[in-house]
Amino acid sequence: MRLVPDNRAPFDRELHFQIDEPWGVRAAIDAVVAEAYGLSRDQYAHVLSTFSHKSYPKAPALCLAKFDELKQTSLEAFTRKYDPYWDIPLNESLPQPVIKLPTVAESKGGRFTLGEPAAKRRGKGRAKHPRK
Repeated sequence: MRLVPDNRAPFDRELHFQIDEPWGVRAAIDAVVAEAYGLSRDQYAHVLSTFSHKSYPKAPALCLAKFDELKQTSLEAFTRKYDPYWDIPLNESLPQPVIKLPTVAESKGGRFTLGEPAAKRRGKGRAKHPRK
């Protein structure tokens, strides 16, 4: 099935809709996660057996095939094959906070407080309203 918008010329290259393609990427991600958890093939097969897979019955076999492929190659080679963004470096410079909040270590006496207690604030800066 070709994906061509209505009343428009076809794209330079044809796009084919394949139901297995998104599942292949998902299976590759799942295999990397299983590897990161240190699962053996049998343990990973057991984890896969605990899901129903009604939406895609081929999922367990596909996941195990990707897991086997990962075990036969390096993580870097596997990532290069299945991750389209593998060569984009991560941004490791985290944003800096705009305000500085106190930490527990900076608090007095081991207690964390944000300003003076409400009892000390009573009567300061508030207009007193007479009771009716």
